Amino acid sequence: DGAGSTFRTVASELANELVAQLTQEHSREVSAMYQEVLSLRNELQRVSDLMQGYLNREKQLHDMMEQLTSTYQEATMHFHAAHSQFSDHAKNTTA
Repeated sequence: DGAGSTFRTVASELANELVAQLTQEHSREVSAMYQEVLSLRNELQRVSDLMQGYLNREKQLHDMMEQLTSTYQEATMHFHAAHSQFSDHAKNTTA
């Protein structure tokens, strides 16, 4: 009975030691994963801010391009109107 009691005591101590080591390892791994998650969230926020800046810039460029196209079309219409007037005036002058 003394050997069984000694075995039980040693086994219990070893089991407690194993549980303590596993608990420490688990805590360390969970902490490392949590830090990685925080780091990834910060990186995602940085990328999100960066992309928002790109989207705003692209919207401004798109608006500028629309304005330039509109201005070009108006200028072209005025040029054609002036050219047509000039042609009509030239025909009337020579006729």
